Formats: sequence, C-alpha cells, structure tokens
Amino acid sequence: MREIKAIMKKEFIEILRDKRNLYMILISPFVMLIIFGYVVSLDLRKVETGYFFERETKFVREFISSLTSSKFFISKGFFEREKIFEEIKKGKLKMGIIFGKENKEILFLIDGSYGVSSSVITGYLSKYFQNKKTNLFEVKTIYLFNPSLKTKNYTVPGVFAVLILLLTSILTAISFGIEKERKTIETFIISPVKTYKIIIGKISPYGIIVFIIGIFLILLSKITFKIPFKGNIFLLLILFLFYILIGLGIGMLVSLISKSQREAMLQTFLIIFPFILLSGIFFPIESMSEFFRILTNYFNPVTHFLICIRSILLKGAGIKEIYP
Repeated sequence: MREIKAIMKKEFIEILRDKRNLYMILISPFVMLIIFGYVVSLDLRKVETGYFFERETKFVREFISSLTSSKFFISKGFFEREKIFEEIKKGKLKMGIIFGKENKEILFLIDGSYGVSSSVITGYLSKYFQNKKTNLFEVKTIYLFNPSLKTKNYTVPGVFAVLILLLTSILTAISFGIEKERKTIETFIISPVKTYKIIIGKISPYGIIVFIIGIFLILLSKITFKIPFKGNIFLLLILFLFYILIGLGIGMLVSLISKSQREAMLQTFLIIFPFILLSGIFFPIESMSEFFRILTNYFNPVTHFLICIRSILLKGAGIKEIYP
C-alpha cells in the first residue's frame, strides 16, 4: 500500500508540474459542456425565408406576418420567382414561399442539402398548419437539391470534411512533436537552411498524402454511396487545397505549444473538436445561440468548406455561388 501511495503522489506532482496537461484536464470539460449546452439542439432559430407573390393581398400579408412572427423564421423580403431558386442555391435562403395566382396555392421550396434542418423546418410547418384552416388553400413542399432527403447525401460530405482536417492537423502536429522528443529540431534550427524552407519541406509530404487520400475518398463516395456530383471537380480540388493548408496550419500551431507527440495529439483533438461541433455537420447552425452562430459563420473553416462541398456536389454550384 505504501508503494501505491508513493506512485500516486509522484503522478500528482507530475500532473501539477505540467501546466499544459493541467489546463487540458481542468478547462476542457467546462469548454465542452458550454459548447454542448448551446449547440446540441434541434430547435431552429431565424431560418432565412424569402417569398414571391403576383398580387399582394390581405391573406398574403397576414400569412407572412403570422409565419415570420415566431422565432423560427425570419423574413428576408420579396424576391422574383427565379431569384428565390438562385438565392437558395447560393445558401442565402433556407426556404422560399411562392403564392399562386389566386393565393389559393402555397409552394414551399426548402433547401434539402442541409438534411436535419430541412426535416425540422418541415416539422415546424406541419405544426403551424395544424392551427390553420388548410381547406382554404393547397400546400405543397419541394426539397431542392436533395428531393428524397437522403441522409448520406449530407452526412458523407460532412465526414469527409472532418477526416481531412483531422488527418492534416494531427499528422503535422505529431511530426513536429517527434522532432522535439528526439531533440532533432535543434539540428534544423542551427542549419543554414532558411526557416520557411524547413517548414515547407516538413509539411508538404503530409499535404500531398492527404490530397491523394481525399481524391480517393471523393471517388469512393461517388461509387459506393452514389453521392450526386453536379459541380466542377477542379473547383472542388482547389477548395480542397486551401482546406488542407488550414489543417496544416492548425497542426503547426499545436506543435509550437506541445513538447511531445502525445501532447500534440491531445491538443489537436481539443482544438479540432469545437470546430467540428460548431460546423453544422451534426446540429443545425440555426439552432445555435447568436454568439456561437457568429463564431461559426466567421471563424470556422469546417463550416465554410462544408457549405462549399455540399453546394458543389448537390447543387452544382460554381465560383459565382461559392465566392461569397
């Protein structure tokens, strides 16, 4: 028993000495709890909605006002009929409403490429119409870009985005972590080779390897899972290269604050995990609080890559739609 106590005391001392691991142990659970508390939800907020009508009537005004008065839908204004489709394709609208000539027909166009969000929107609409006299008008719903709402059409691109970021960042971080453990990093530092050349030489092989893996993953998705591929393959590969650079950059950042490859791996997961949770892969961005929505929309590379890859594969989007 005395020996066990001595070993336990030694381990506690080691834990308290290592400030980085202590930070991960004490801070990360609270960070994850906050993120899960604000993100893990299917309650949508502020779904961007546009509408078209040929003749504005009292019925149209009351219908739009009633629908958008809740926290679920937010009106983005009037659009021409063709413009609604384009705005949904660009990702600026999640739903479009088209009123028939006599306002007795209402057509809902929902972006089906967002999967979970599309199903939740449909649920909200069904609940909304339960309290309405639906015999006064005909309601029709069309899911654009993923008519049958196949789960794999939006989950497979999401898994692809996660795998690529994890591979690039972890491989890079571990590579530099091994150099630090073996004390060979000093050899690079004192060598006459310029720093940027050392960095390029170190990270390029991992970037090339992941790029090749990514191409095979795209082909596998197409052949095995029958994922639609409506867009330009070259545009996707260019975006893929930028995304790999981001992953390599995260790996290098982690390697700067890590002393070993084990520590580098743990810290990489700690950094990447919030990116993944806040990306909209598993939970709709519309369900997040305003603060996390801002973080996601402006600072999360996974979110942007995911929007791009889904838009290219499912919508056939080009540079015009992707650029914003």
